[in-house]
Amino acid sequence: MAENNNDTLIDIPEYFEAHLGECLESRREELPSFRELGPPDICHLTKRSNVGNKDKRVGSYHHVLGIDASSSASIAAYITTLQNNMAKTVGFFGNVSHSWTIQSGIFCCYNAFTHEDVRVQVNIPGSVDAYIVTASGERKDPTEQTWKECSISAMLRAILYKESEGYDFNALRRITPLPNPKSEAQFLENAQELFLKGWILGSSSEVQTATFSQNFFAEAMVEYFMSARRFSSMAKFFAPLAKIEPEVGVLEAEALFKKDEEVKAIQVLNEVWKKRQLCFPILQTQSKFLTNKGYYDEALTLAQHGVRCASSEFNAWLNLTDAYMESDNLKEALLTLNSCPMFTYTPKEMPRTLMFERQNFPVPEIVDDPKILDLVASEEEPDEKEVNDKSPYLRLPASGLKGTFSKAYSTLATILDDIGWDSLLSLRSEAFVMEDEYKPTTNSISESYNEQVEEPEAAVEPSEGFVEKKKSTEAKPFPYIKDEESKAVIDSEEFAETKKSVDAKPFPEIKDEESDVRDDFGNSDVQNEWGELSQRSDEDRDREESKGHETDTLPIDGEKEQKEPDGNKESEQDSVTNGVPKSAKKKNKKKGKKNKNANQEEIEVEKSAKTQDKDAVEDLNENLEEINLDSEPDAQEPQPSGEESKDNELAEVDERESDREQTKEQGLKDSMNEDPVAPLSPSNVDAQTQLERPPTSAAQMQDPAVAGPLRSNNSEQKRLCERWLDNLFMVLYEDLRAFTMYRTDVQRFDANQDLTFRYTLAEWESIGNLALRLKNKAEAYKAFKWALGRRFSYRAWLGILEYHCDEEIHNRPDIIPPPGEIRKDTHDLKEALEAAVALTCWEARWYKEMTFPNVVCTHVIWLICRHGLSKVRNALISLGLPTNVDRLMARYLDYAVQFELEGTER
Repeated sequence: MAENNNDTLIDIPEYFEAHLGECLESRREELPSFRELGPPDICHLTKRSNVGNKDKRVGSYHHVLGIDASSSASIAAYITTLQNNMAKTVGFFGNVSHSWTIQSGIFCCYNAFTHEDVRVQVNIPGSVDAYIVTASGERKDPTEQTWKECSISAMLRAILYKESEGYDFNALRRITPLPNPKSEAQFLENAQELFLKGWILGSSSEVQTATFSQNFFAEAMVEYFMSARRFSSMAKFFAPLAKIEPEVGVLEAEALFKKDEEVKAIQVLNEVWKKRQLCFPILQTQSKFLTNKGYYDEALTLAQHGVRCASSEFNAWLNLTDAYMESDNLKEALLTLNSCPMFTYTPKEMPRTLMFERQNFPVPEIVDDPKILDLVASEEEPDEKEVNDKSPYLRLPASGLKGTFSKAYSTLATILDDIGWDSLLSLRSEAFVMEDEYKPTTNSISESYNEQVEEPEAAVEPSEGFVEKKKSTEAKPFPYIKDEESKAVIDSEEFAETKKSVDAKPFPEIKDEESDVRDDFGNSDVQNEWGELSQRSDEDRDREESKGHETDTLPIDGEKEQKEPDGNKESEQDSVTNGVPKSAKKKNKKKGKKNKNANQEEIEVEKSAKTQDKDAVEDLNENLEEINLDSEPDAQEPQPSGEESKDNELAEVDERESDREQTKEQGLKDSMNEDPVAPLSPSNVDAQTQLERPPTSAAQMQDPAVAGPLRSNNSEQKRLCERWLDNLFMVLYEDLRAFTMYRTDVQRFDANQDLTFRYTLAEWESIGNLALRLKNKAEAYKAFKWALGRRFSYRAWLGILEYHCDEEIHNRPDIIPPPGEIRKDTHDLKEALEAAVALTCWEARWYKEMTFPNVVCTHVIWLICRHGLSKVRNALISLGLPTNVDRLMARYLDYAVQFELEGTER
């Protein structure tokens, strides 16, 4: 506390500088770092001694929110009033004098529009000098526009820098910015003039790009009117602005919705929609309105359109998540939440903390009463600090969530409140890839590639869209050949011989140095295979076109289906007719003859596998009969043997495989020695295509290394959970674990009344906040009541006041009585007013003199609207408050009467 000096102020906090003027120098250095609304205003005083050494001077300063900065005269008047708050000295015969006087004062107000500091220097007695200090340190004169911008900037800070949201520090004084309707009218006039420049000020952390309806200016104006429930004034303020900028009409419509003028609000939105069809705030407002009316499908459609219009906005995705939740599609809601763009939270700008010589925090005269001071006394008990350091309730990570992460957590908690923890975990496993699914899949993928490299099988036939590239230091383009040249190549003898060798058996793996093929994962020496070409008559092609292409399916649950590699004649022929040189055909011919023996051995292995597994052969024959191209599926044809049978099977399976491969748009590139163009190869087909390709034999179907990855394809239909969302699940689990511990203690206490809770005040406050995060308001209310049993708690009293003024609880259908019965109101008016009294006394003790906007005044206005002014006034009288406290509470009632708020007429 302050020393017993006469150089202090009576009712105002202040810091005394170690060096005169250092706070002003520090603020000038900080100017380039301010980006949004800036810090609170600062008032620096230079005091001079009137006795003894009259040249002795000291400097002190304090911060202010709510000052009228519309002119230099209003600021000079504030500094002059501080002279009357100087400590007085009582001399002989009761004479009162000031041993210290204020010699000069400098008031600094940050202009958020131009990022400059406007300063007013007042010399007592003397003159008033106003000037601007830029970020570079230059000095210039202010204009009339400058004062308007300063007035708006100071007002926005007073509205948005709320103490209930944690914006508080020592030596901060709050005063009422608009005490009467006359001052408000002047402010609204300036606000309408500068509103369309509000996007310059920036926006909150949840908004990516500031717009005309989403910025700090718009947020503050909506907060100002909504807190006082002045919906008509809000609509009247935004109506002329909506004619200039249609997007502002969204704010007017919101006021009309609150005013229960829904038809007029829809008309306003319709006019805005005609001019701004891709405006996300319009879609969001319409979607919320339809949700409240029960039209969930229509609301979902608008929310989806809103995401298309503003895909980078968090609120658009969150609105779509809410729409899915209202439609009971929780899986899509979770997937949409996973897609939300998350932004780093930017806290409101605070002034720099300087080293001070001493500080002065006097007790204001209006609360200088032992009864009042005892009411707001909150000194920590000796053993509480040690207990709090080890308490699990005070180390929960969810308490530190801000911005978009806090809203995402609230959405998760809402889903948890609807379906429970077990169902939420099941929903999570359905939507996202789990760790036990991801690791086996990746391991089986690598194993399947190794098996294919050791024992190459026939691969997928390349489609027409695949392009070849020579594997050399210089990539050469594909030499497309004209139709005449293609026909000549097809009719040549070399082509016939090459095709005959290809038809004999697919090529084995090519491992030449110049034909090193890499797949999408970067693995080299992947098998380079060709699908076989089958001769099919024109009649077969006609049947194929009439029958249509069938879709490939993966074998699951032990289902066996034989599928051979692609060998579509048309796609292969087209690829060859794209101009394969003779040298390449000769090499292909030699390569086919060279591997003929190896291919024959592979056929024998497949035949032996078929004889050993008769059941598998029967299943394969049944599948082949289903895809038979003949017009009579029941007809039995003689089965050819040997190599001819293999060609027939390939011809039937090729019909299904070629359709899928022709849809791929990837280039498949390979080289054959030094030839400019090499035969097509499926080696770099993407990994998903290779995983979906079914086994080519019954023996492979029984191989777990091959069939395992195919059966685990279910994980490919899921998404990967974002790291931040995965962390939120863990944060939610920690909250549930702590809340379960608390509920266990409560049940033990209920079973044995001899036990007592040993939680500290900080633990009770944390438990109350924990219950609120988990959407359990009743448990939060009980925790706050227990906290007040320890001693005074600002957070606990505020929680109780919010509980009794909660509109959601008030409108619950389970508390609405049947017709003819008197409603049992769950909101205890008396307890709510007791909470308001305690909070008001605490605020007055710590220099929070602001009547409105104020969190306590907001809830008192709600009580007046709900119960009427007369009932609230009589309830206050029944409390038997001290005179000073009654004067403090009367400020809220007088404000409601002065501005003619709802409920004051009764």
